[in-house]
Amino acid sequence: MIELDDQQKAAQAWFRSLRDSIWAMLEQLEDDSTLPGDAGRFEKRVWDRSDHSGGDGGGGEMGIMKGRLFEKAGVNISTVYGEFNPDFAKQINGAAEDAAKRISDATGGRFQITVAPAGEIVPMPQAADAVAANTVECSHTAAFYYVGKDPAWAFGSCIPF
Repeated sequence: MIELDDQQKAAQAWFRSLRDSIWAMLEQLEDDSTLPGDAGRFEKRVWDRSDHSGGDGGGGEMGIMKGRLFEKAGVNISTVYGEFNPDFAKQINGAAEDAAKRISDATGGRFQITVAPAGEIVPMPQAADAVAANTVECSHTAAFYYVGKDPAWAFGSCIPF
């Protein structure tokens, strides 16, 4: 298992807390329902994954509830890491490049976006700050870098590609 840094631990704890709050709200709705049957409760299942080399790849917690108000509800969290399988990594298209091409195509070439490699203009965790400072006009970055500035950034967190 890799050791998470303080920012990663904070994000992990925030998502776990959010998940717990959602579980509690949905279970309360189940309790308050006058529909026939038993009120549903989340059942937590823990899972682990390996990366392509068999190394530790993290894992998560899956919560499923079957109830009288919600036929089936799921709220899950995960912390995954490791390396992509090299064959898979070759197939991943850059989202920024794809967006730039689509925008150019949609505007008949009248609007162009130049995609710079990660870290070329500013270090990766400063991309949104560079937009705010008018260093660049837009950025393509991973929202989890900014959870410390505002927890709402966590809603945009995902695999950054």
